[in-house]
Amino acid sequence: MQFIFLDGQFELIWERMQSRENHFMKAAMLHSQFETLERPDSEEAIRVPVDSEIDEILAAIQLAVRKRMRPEASWAASRERTAGEPMA
Repeated sequence: MQFIFLDGQFELIWERMQSRENHFMKAAMLHSQFETLERPDSEEAIRVPVDSEIDEILAAIQLAVRKRMRPEASWAASRERTAGEPMA
C-alpha cells in the first residue's frame, strides 16, 4: 500500500474551497486543518504538489508510484528466475 499526499499551500487550497458550492467543509475550517497538519516525509508517502493541472498531477503520481515499485518488481523478477534453480 502506498499513500499519496496531495500537497498544496494554504492560499491555493483556500482559493479552491472558496469556489466550491454546497461542500460539507466550510472554507473557514481550513485554518485549523493546516495548523494541525503533519506533512508526511518521503518514507511515509509520495508527496505531489497540487499547483498544476489535473493531468500533470496524475502523471506525477503515476511516475512516482512506478519508481517506488521498481525495486520490488526487480526483486520479484530475480526470485522468479532463481525459483527453479537448486541452491548452491
